Amino acid sequence: MLFHGDEDRLVNDLDIWIDSEKGNAHRCFDALNALMPDSLDFRPSLLAIKGWRINLRSSRYDVEIFTSMDGVEFDEFFLRCKKYTRNGELLYFVRAQDLLAIKREVYKSYCERMDKEGKDIAFLENLLRTLP
Repeated sequence: MLFHGDEDRLVNDLDIWIDSEKGNAHRCFDALNALMPDSLDFRPSLLAIKGWRINLRSSRYDVEIFTSMDGVEFDEFFLRCKKYTRNGELLYFVRAQDLLAIKREVYKSYCERMDKEGKDIAFLENLLRTLP
């Protein structure tokens, strides 16, 4: 969000969406290990499995790594990424239009999960009211 100009939400939060191809997964693990030594409590092979979401916390960063997301394809979005060079390193950022589509999809999934949780809560509340 900061890359797209949202300076009102300065947080030490980084979302990383990676291609889960095996070689890439190991390179990402090595880079994360350099950034957050002693914070990685998983094997690099987990980054090669589609559908994983890994949360890492350190005193300086909160990092969330996605190996896939429902309703969006990595290759399709990667081809349209904005490229930015910093300190000689090429960085890729999801375009604002694509980020909006991703956020909508994530929010939709979240709402569906929360709807289910809401129904579970209502059921349990009713159950507990009927118990002696």
